[in-house]
Amino acid sequence: MKSKSKTALVTLVLSLFVAGCGDVKSPSFGGGDSKAATNWVNTLASARTARKAGTAADIEKLYTQAIEECKKKNGDESVETAMCIEELADFYRETQDWRKAFKAYKEDIKIVQKVDPQRDLTVLRKNYKLVKSKVKEYGLEEKDPEADATKAGDKADPKSK
Repeated sequence: MKSKSKTALVTLVLSLFVAGCGDVKSPSFGGGDSKAATNWVNTLASARTARKAGTAADIEKLYTQAIEECKKKNGDESVETAMCIEELADFYRETQDWRKAFKAYKEDIKIVQKVDPQRDLTVLRKNYKLVKSKVKEYGLEEKDPEADATKAGDKADPKSK
């Protein structure tokens, strides 16, 4: 008898839980259930899924697409856009694409400092510092063509004037 009442109780609790969930929708960041909000959230979810079993090119493409869709919906400088950029930066760091990770973390920190100044940036700065050291270690700094030309003593082509 006890086993039947336990089963009935578990069934009742589960039924109430499932019934209480109602219609579960995708999260809506930034207000409204617009198509753009759903698109970037879904694309970001696809990137996260692909990260487990996809190719690097596919993953990068999905994250980049999620960032662009998020920027359209929430603006270039929003918490949501920073979140997407940070996930892409983490992906680049994990795949040791140091130059891209450096650029992404730099952009992410700039946005976060502006739109979420209360956020604890300890982990983000730690990752940025690691990536920055790798860029320097492997000589991956971006070169400024004008500065290189000046250092080399090159003169501007007179025909270009």
